[in-house]
Formats: sequence, C-alpha cells, structure tokens
Amino acid sequence: MSKMSKPIIYIAGAINADSGCQAKFERAERDLIDADFVALNPATLPLEMSDEKRMRIHLAMLDCADAVLLLPGWHNSREATIESAIANRLKKPTVIYPADEPPASRLLSLGVALDSALRIMTGRIFKKED
Repeated sequence: MSKMSKPIIYIAGAINADSGCQAKFERAERDLIDADFVALNPATLPLEMSDEKRMRIHLAMLDCADAVLLLPGWHNSREATIESAIANRLKKPTVIYPADEPPASRLLSLGVALDSALRIMTGRIFKKED
C-alpha cells in the first residue's frame, strides 16, 4: 500500500478577536486541504491563552511545516512578521494567499505557487512513496 507524502503548509496572518479573522484562516485551511496539502492553522488555538504561549505553539507548528502561506495583511501583524522572518531564515518557501481570486482559480494559483516554491526552495518533489 502506498501512501501520499503531502506538503505541510503553515498559515500565517493576523490573529485577533475580530470575527473575520477566523473566517480568513478557515477559508485558507479549506483551500489548502482542497489543493491536497496538509494545513496547519494557528487560529484554532484559544485566544484566552497568553500571546507568549500561543507564539511558542505557532513556532513549533512553523518548524514542522514545509512552507508558509501568508494571508493578506500579514505584514500588519507582529507575530506573522516574525513567523515570515523565521521561515525565510529556515529557507522555507513563503507564498502569498490569492484571497481575491475566484475559488477555482484561487485553488489552481495556490497549488501551482506552493508546488513551484517547494521545488525551488527544497528540491523536493512530493509524490507517492512505496
């Protein structure tokens, strides 16, 4: 039985109590899963946790990821800016989420951008393993 080696993608963006924030992360997560990636969504952590504890978990998730998906407005978030800098330092590919595209082209753009970035940055091709 063969198993698929799916790339793991960390979602980075501004996380706050704004109700729209959660929806943006959930939409990106759904799109990643639909494009056959494994999504790590840090917005699922309780906001009641301290920023320091949440950030420790975010960094552990980021460390496990093969690439990072940056949500629109990520540069306005101190935490997402730190995550992007760490991803770059670790040579993890980063891709901007094409949020404004229609669903079908958004999925295609997302898949192509992440696949290309992963191949360029890591030299790895994710495929079936025996």
